[in-house]
Amino acid sequence: MIRLLRPAALVLIALSAPLAAQEGALRPVVSEITAPETAQGGRFTGTVEATTSVGVAFELLGRLTSRSVEEGDSVTRGQELARIDTRALTDDRDAARASVESLDATLGTVQRARQRVIELAGRGVAAAAALETAERNEAVARANLEQARATLARAEDALSRAVLRAPFDGIVIQTRHEPGTTIAAGDPVLILASPGGRNVVLTLPPVLLQNAEAGRSGFRVHAPKLPPEGLRGVLLRVDPASVSQTRMRRAWIELGPEAAVLALGELVSVTPERSDAARVTLPEAAIVAGDPPFVWQVADEGGARVLRRLAVTPAGAPEAGRIAVTGVPPGIEVVIRGTAALRDGQRVGPAVQPPGTRKTPLPLTFGEN
Repeated sequence: MIRLLRPAALVLIALSAPLAAQEGALRPVVSEITAPETAQGGRFTGTVEATTSVGVAFELLGRLTSRSVEEGDSVTRGQELARIDTRALTDDRDAARASVESLDATLGTVQRARQRVIELAGRGVAAAAALETAERNEAVARANLEQARATLARAEDALSRAVLRAPFDGIVIQTRHEPGTTIAAGDPVLILASPGGRNVVLTLPPVLLQNAEAGRSGFRVHAPKLPPEGLRGVLLRVDPASVSQTRMRRAWIELGPEAAVLALGELVSVTPERSDAARVTLPEAAIVAGDPPFVWQVADEGGARVLRRLAVTPAGAPEAGRIAVTGVPPGIEVVIRGTAALRDGQRVGPAVQPPGTRKTPLPLTFGEN
């Protein structure tokens, strides 16, 4: 017996078929589970250096004849450090001194001659023109003497600059020239460091420096001469250029006065202080441009996977295709591919691996013969 379906049943079947098709055609998404950044752990090796170091150089071109200090020597302000050849400078000084003595004698002769002309003019024997000539000769002789004295002063000043002296109390941390070499003006003969403050220079991974702030980010410095808990240092500055090939960056950590026990050039162990705030990094493609920027979070709503906007704030520059963000808690699912075609409240299917991701091969075994 053939049974006919009622119209209401036919309508229900027609409506349920597309719904079933829709449920089975939910769009899969490429996503990842956020995790707190762990790059703030670990130990790094740094080198102790002085807070102030300067190159000490001659102001004159010359051949280095002596250097009285070596690397590691302590010096006091005004102490002689090195000398350049002074033979030519001494000759110039002696010639200028002889010229001064000669012109001084000439001025004396001219002055006596002028005095005689004045006496003769008083008796009406010398003419007025002779007196004018005598006065003019005295003025010329006086000017020549002043010029010679200025030349002598310059020669003596140049000779005094042939001796290199320490500008402040410090430690010689490097010597660059040996006696016998010709040194250009301004070319440092040695590097002098202040004996007090200490910094630590080291290289750090860029992911650790993304949220670092000069003057605020802390580090612990450990060395055999320091207490077991080490010393706290603060990030001083970061070199904007990366070290070639490694992408690491040079950073300087400023230490307190207690670090004076550390020797310049000593190796120390450095540990970044951990931050209580969780740091999350995401692929750049996961962040959707907007005001503010946001990401698509896959939320569980009554067993359904639903997309919801989550505002984020990028922190720092991208590194290796990823960027640190704030506003994203760890442990949530975020869409990282195809974000432009999504909408708020959209239901999505299961997470899938990104295209091109290689699956881990199964272990290969051979049966017994």
